[in-house]
Amino acid sequence: MSAGLAKNRRGDLAPTVGGEVLFFDVFALRSGLFDYEFWGGFGILTGSWFFDTGFATHKALGVSYMASVTVPFGRER
Repeated sequence: MSAGLAKNRRGDLAPTVGGEVLFFDVFALRSGLFDYEFWGGFGILTGSWFFDTGFATHKALGVSYMASVTVPFGRER
C-alpha cells in the first residue's frame, strides 16, 4: 500500500493511493488512484520472464491499456 501527492498534468498536486497483492510469488494484482482516476493491472512472474499489463481511466480519452514482457538476461550479481 502507498499514498502520497504527485503533480498532475495541470501541475497541481493530486492525491495518489495504490496497492499490490502478490499470490504465490507468481501472480500480482495491482490497483490505484491518481488524480481521482482509476489505474489497475496484473502481472505474471516466472523464473525466466515477466508479463505485466495495466489500464488507466482518463476523463477525456476513456480507457488506455498497456502491456509489457520482460526477459532478463546476463549474469546475476
